[in-house]
Amino acid sequence: MVIVANSNLLRRFKQIDIFKLDLGTNLKGAVNMKPGKGEEKKLKIRDEFIKKYNNLNGRYINKFGYIGYLVFYEDLYLPKDEIHVYKDKDIIEVKFTSEDYNKEPRTYLSELLETIDGKKIEKETIIEEKNIVYTNMPQDIIKPNMSMPKEQYIETLVKNRQQAWKKVNE
Repeated sequence: MVIVANSNLLRRFKQIDIFKLDLGTNLKGAVNMKPGKGEEKKLKIRDEFIKKYNNLNGRYINKFGYIGYLVFYEDLYLPKDEIHVYKDKDIIEVKFTSEDYNKEPRTYLSELLETIDGKKIEKETIIEEKNIVYTNMPQDIIKPNMSMPKEQYIETLVKNRQQAWKKVNE
């Protein structure tokens, strides 16, 4: 399960004694180390969730930390009172109220997770995720049609990968 919030809320969650700060490696260095004139260095995204979030929202986020299997990311463009919880294929938006500020962060987080796992969620807060493929393959390379004959599909796939390697190594 993943939680995305503004830095203000994440600082509150960081007060929990079992919270581990992890500003980890989100991006790998430039893919084309010697770009030609007028070309920009391209980045290869290593963190799959950052890639997924960028495809959905058009923004890059930063990893902030974790508590066990629960991973926290920071999105500076989210409102201060909004938390997004990504569970399986559901996106749950939660408003952080003034009553929630009075609760201890550990208590609030445990209540939030119990509510989400207990399916006590209002239907309007769940947004269905679109069928999006998350890949580092360049956008201009066409993926082969799955309905092709097996040999033709494999041949097309090999050609596409060779093109991708040529672009990466240029």
